[in-house]
Amino acid sequence: MASLPWFAGMYIAAYLGWARLFRAWIDPWLRRQIGAFMGVRIVWVDALHFPLGVRIWGVLPAAGERVEAHVALVAAGVLFGAALVPIVALSLLLSATTWVSTDTAHALYLVSVVLLILFLRWATSRVAESA
Repeated sequence: MASLPWFAGMYIAAYLGWARLFRAWIDPWLRRQIGAFMGVRIVWVDALHFPLGVRIWGVLPAAGERVEAHVALVAAGVLFGAALVPIVALSLLLSATTWVSTDTAHALYLVSVVLLILFLRWATSRVAESA
């Protein structure tokens, strides 16, 4: 059986690797594809400045409220879905193997909550784009 520190380290490294891959490749590709489907250009725009700088998907040039609402809804689904991918992968791995004890598996799920929050914070802290 794998030890908790080793497996937790591998899980954290995989989660951070996924976050980098998502931010560098998957997010821009999804924005292009979804934007082309909706007939708009989707970019990161400022949503909040205090107490944290947060960005969300938006449309440039500005579109109607209905389009902006659809983009926001899709963005929320994409970001939360992407944040859950490593947790689902962990669940599948743990159900298919006996490498990890039940107690270790439960501890890894607790780490998932923190990693999910860090993923969402990192994903929404991008630089806002302009026209």
